[in-house]
Amino acid sequence: MTDGRLRSPEQVQQVPATPARGRRAAISMLASVVLLAAGCSEGDFGESLLEPRQTAATASAPSVPAGGVHVPAAAPLTVADSSRFSTGDATAESAAQPSGAAHASASLAGIGDGWSEFTLGHVVAAGRAAAQDVGVTFTVDYDYELQAPESNVAAARLTGQVTFKVVVLDSQRRILRRQVIADAIDDDGSVRNAGREQIEFDLTLAPGRAYHFIIAGRTQMTRQVGNSDAGPTDAPASATLRVTSASIDIVPRD
Repeated sequence: MTDGRLRSPEQVQQVPATPARGRRAAISMLASVVLLAAGCSEGDFGESLLEPRQTAATASAPSVPAGGVHVPAAAPLTVADSSRFSTGDATAESAAQPSGAAHASASLAGIGDGWSEFTLGHVVAAGRAAAQDVGVTFTVDYDYELQAPESNVAAARLTGQVTFKVVVLDSQRRILRRQVIADAIDDDGSVRNAGREQIEFDLTLAPGRAYHFIIAGRTQMTRQVGNSDAGPTDAPASATLRVTSASIDIVPRD
């Protein structure tokens, strides 16, 4: 996985979604954060400057035309990336398609740690001599589920998490928008949700920069045992996130 952590000396005030960690899930829906820059954190997934799939087309792309940019309706998404990792009895799967579909899952049959991520997005190059005001709309159909049953090993600690967000960043690594759609955590029980989110906002594109419009998801499932002699557990656990449809529309305001 590419090391795309964002670093900035600027101090930025953030108002992130704040899940209440406990025996039951806490879900923070549509907690919005608008930033001028961002520092490193565990939630940096999806905030790397990824190389677009269609490098040549993107390099010659103009600023947003009069008719707007509508992906994947008029053209495939130029960013579709996924990654995964697992240890012990964990398994992880993820995939992302330029058509706007993606999934990520992590599951446990015993002791271990697994995570998976996906990134869907599009890159727009602002090539005009002057700044351009645009309206941006993300539309996402999704569902997720957490299954975190109580372990039959008293010393085992189980945590599952699903996080889902949209991000806009520029080629100078500045986070211009970060909006959390869902942040679900569970350590004993189950959580599921499904829906459609439509996120709209205005943005000014500075000339000579590229802008990354990103939809990112992550799942993680971890079970640890403090006593190595405690033995295995037979309580399976899983975290699953699916995007069945995602679109990004960028329309000029001038």
